[in-house]
Amino acid sequence: MMLIRMARPDDLDALVALARLADVGVTSLQADPVQLAERIDRSQRSLRNELDRADQGYLFVLECSETGTLAVTYNGIRVPGLNSLDCVGNRIWANVFPTDQIIEVDAATGVVRAVVY
Repeated sequence: MMLIRMARPDDLDALVALARLADVGVTSLQADPVQLAERIDRSQRSLRNELDRADQGYLFVLECSETGTLAVTYNGIRVPGLNSLDCVGNRIWANVFPTDQIIEVDAATGVVRAVVY
């Protein structure tokens, strides 16, 4: 099953690897380990309410509960650039940045079930 959860410090290497797969122009997830570590720390501190509301920010990941990997696949290929994740029942919907595509992700497998253009 796929889980949406708060990013943790031990996700750093996987997030850097995912960011390196992203297309040019994806600015919300840079492949900079220092910047990503700061975003993870900010997210953790925000969750603990240690920051002023204006300084809070959250970083979530989509994790396969069986393998612990952070990946969504379409035809066996990783899908980078996911943002605006939403859960509706057992369906996960996400925008594929920087496109106008919305995908439906199977919450059990992480496989894309539908693409909306």
